[in-house]
Amino acid sequence: MEASAPEARLLYYGRSLGSGIASRLAYERPPERLILETPYTSLLAMAKLQMGFLPVDLLSRYRFPTDQIMEDIDCPIDLIHGTEDELIPYAQAQQLGRGRATLHTIPGGGHNDLSQFPAFHQVLDQLL
Repeated sequence: MEASAPEARLLYYGRSLGSGIASRLAYERPPERLILETPYTSLLAMAKLQMGFLPVDLLSRYRFPTDQIMEDIDCPIDLIHGTEDELIPYAQAQQLGRGRATLHTIPGGGHNDLSQFPAFHQVLDQLL
């Protein structure tokens, strides 16, 4: 007879490009909590922002529409984003945070340096 283990408590954490993947996974298989660091509204929106001179609508197969599935994710959602992100605009996190997600702002934080800010660690300590 096998000993039973306590049920695992799942938390999904997606950062940057991985935020769209983690969101989709949470949509399909809800965890206890979803944390997205430097998230984007959709991969298509980012492609248009970075490569607007190309017909990205036609070229994009994987769109990761986080903004479209956010309301249907069945768990608490926390967003962590810096105000000075040079890759994914802070405005995209603000847009995602207008719904049921909680936006944790890191003043002065960029895309790759959030871990250098005490406020980032405070947020993680609070969530974890």
